[in-house]
Amino acid sequence: MRCLPGSVIILATVLAGAGGCANRENVVEWRGVVQYQGQPVESGMIRFEPLDPGLQSAGASISRGRYSVKLKPGKYQVSVRAFQKTGEQPAYAGSTEMVPVLSPIAEYRETVEVRQNAERNFDISAKGTQPHS
Repeated sequence: MRCLPGSVIILATVLAGAGGCANRENVVEWRGVVQYQGQPVESGMIRFEPLDPGLQSAGASISRGRYSVKLKPGKYQVSVRAFQKTGEQPAYAGSTEMVPVLSPIAEYRETVEVRQNAERNFDISAKGTQPHS
């Protein structure tokens, strides 16, 4: 029996697609609000570092207090860095376009267990806040 080269490519594509679907089913979305002193953080970063083997780190920007990140279930060390707008400066030398100047205001760490899609809020002015100097 002869096998046509095109049929091998089609089979490989179908198998790759099936494997990708299985991986996506094991990923959950965490989203929420990050607050500092009762107000949404203007800007920042949230990072999930795995504590369980086989997991990958993930992170997201915080904008107007909100973040969203996709993770595999497991234990993570969450790190949050919060910034506030302290002024404006030209986008580049000679530019009339102004961009915000952001200064760090707080850092926060917590261990969490990710199990399912969730709305998870962090109040970084509570326990564990490390003001940035």
